Amino acid sequence: MRKQLKEVVKCVTEELRTNYSARTNDNELILGVMRRLGVDTNIPFSELIHSGNLPTSFESITRARRKVQAQNPILKDKPTADLRQEQEEVYRKFAKENL
Repeated sequence: MRKQLKEVVKCVTEELRTNYSARTNDNELILGVMRRLGVDTNIPFSELIHSGNLPTSFESITRARRKVQAQNPILKDKPTADLRQEQEEVYRKFAKENL
């Protein structure tokens, strides 16, 4: 599991370095990382999801993005990072009010 997570972090780092739009769009990042992990991204999404052959979850990729960007702020897109932080604060407030 640890080896798999290191590979995901490596792929996320490379994707963020080489694909600027992956810094602003999680779907673009997930697509690029899946390609780097050897997934055939040309098959229909429903087949891909139900195949059971995904090397990692989408959530692991976005968690890895947060980790990589926290360690390498140069790989962040400032407006996108600010928007994500604002949305997180709104969600936290919502979660507290609706317990």
